[in-house]
Amino acid sequence: EIFIISRGTWFYDGTWGPVEEMKADRIELEHLTHFRGHLMTSQKVDDTTKEVVHSLSLPEGEVDWFSASEVYLSSDATPSRLMRSVGKKFGFQKTGYKLHRGYSIDATSSDKPPDINHIVFVIHGIGQKMERGRIIKNCTALRENISYLKHKYFPSIVNSSHTVEFFPVEWRSSLVLDAGVIDSITPQKILNLRQMLNASFMDIMYYNSPLYRDEIITGLTGEMNRLYTMFTQRNPYFEANGGKVSMVAHSLGCVITYDIVTGWNPAQQFDQQLVHSLFDQIDKSRELKTTSQISLKKNLQDILLQHDSKRLQPSLNFKIENFFCLGSPLAVFLALRTKHSQGATPDIIPQKLCKRLLNIFHPADPVAYRIEPLLCPEYSNIAPVLIHSYNAAEKIHYSEMPLEPIIVSREKDREGWDKSRADSGNNTPVSSVPSTPVKGGTSSWSLWGLMKGSKKPAEAGANSLELLSALQDAKGLSDRTDFVLREGSMENSYISAITSHTAYWNNYDVSHFLLSILYPDIVSTVYKPEVAKP
Repeated sequence: EIFIISRGTWFYDGTWGPVEEMKADRIELEHLTHFRGHLMTSQKVDDTTKEVVHSLSLPEGEVDWFSASEVYLSSDATPSRLMRSVGKKFGFQKTGYKLHRGYSIDATSSDKPPDINHIVFVIHGIGQKMERGRIIKNCTALRENISYLKHKYFPSIVNSSHTVEFFPVEWRSSLVLDAGVIDSITPQKILNLRQMLNASFMDIMYYNSPLYRDEIITGLTGEMNRLYTMFTQRNPYFEANGGKVSMVAHSLGCVITYDIVTGWNPAQQFDQQLVHSLFDQIDKSRELKTTSQISLKKNLQDILLQHDSKRLQPSLNFKIENFFCLGSPLAVFLALRTKHSQGATPDIIPQKLCKRLLNIFHPADPVAYRIEPLLCPEYSNIAPVLIHSYNAAEKIHYSEMPLEPIIVSREKDREGWDKSRADSGNNTPVSSVPSTPVKGGTSSWSLWGLMKGSKKPAEAGANSLELLSALQDAKGLSDRTDFVLREGSMENSYISAITSHTAYWNNYDVSHFLLSILYPDIVSTVYKPEVAKP
């Protein structure tokens, strides 16, 4: 939806609605031509028989000036013409709508929206070619949710000087990529389905292709730099006041954005591996003398540096404060790129490039994966942080939430297996422990899940000790990275597997979580400190 934003010059008396822009421009030009330098007095002229000093004919009617401050607009409609003719017969000249030059209230330096000091780029994933402009709709939905939560739960944010603005980044539709080659080789059978797959999942193939990857990287980087430059030109105070930039990326957009921020390039990685392999061969060679080895290594390094300088991909013109990943497969890409030794803590994204990485996902999202086990292997046994419900009465601050072991709930699978056994006539009893109600829902991440299911108490207790021991050893992360949404009590996992990947934009819990990170000082006041249980 497009809105015209213009500066009002002339206004109607009473309602103080602005005169239409084209009409106001004609009136303003005529007014400056004949009344420039005249005093604009607010004193009302009572002489109704005063003569018209100037008139302007417009397609919609006529504008009459009785003085520099007495201006009337008369419509060209038949009733208005009749009213003017009757008024003139009785000696009344002023008919129509009175116009005012300028608004009823004088402008002040404080009469403006608060300065924007934090912008958030919203980046889409796959499928944008299939539905062009969808990221704009998704960003609008995110804005509306955040605006609703601010006005309902955080009125102090509305009145604060800290303002965050969201900008959609549409990078896919402007790319040419294969220039229609994929469409030309697509069979005609079930064409609609094939075209849908070409317009969505083919983006993953494009990005993994060395031929088209650089075009995607350049396209997204250029679009973000263009938006940032446009914003800073129109808001010159932003950088001077220490403005911050964050990103909200979805699906494949998380991977592309990560590679842009870190500068990761598979071609450079391959070249470095090749040169290191050559170095090893040179060191093992007994035929080469020491001086020849040093000279050959230096030449190879020079060639690699020259080659890498030509391959440098474009970088962003700004630094990242927070990087929010929604339904992200980034962990899979990272796991397949590097061999992780046991106990290693790879530096996924340095803090000098991005202060914090936050991975948000729905438990049934088949595309989303966890990142924390890559940072610290022990966290594979620790549940991600459960995101608070936006309307929960009491909330513990995320930094104070305790670590909990992962308990994979198999109650539903067990029930289905027991039912199938009963149907087949096998009535062998299965030992189980009665389930215990859990405050706040039946989340599979809860420690209470260990007490439920088909395991015997002794076996459950042993596993509990092992998991709690793993918790004590897991001290590698200062800030949590993985955050999981709550599943609804009536939510079906199979249906959620289809719908959850695209449901982040309209989720109030996601919007509330973003608010808690973007407005930490204000939102943290509503969190309750954790109370130790006796």
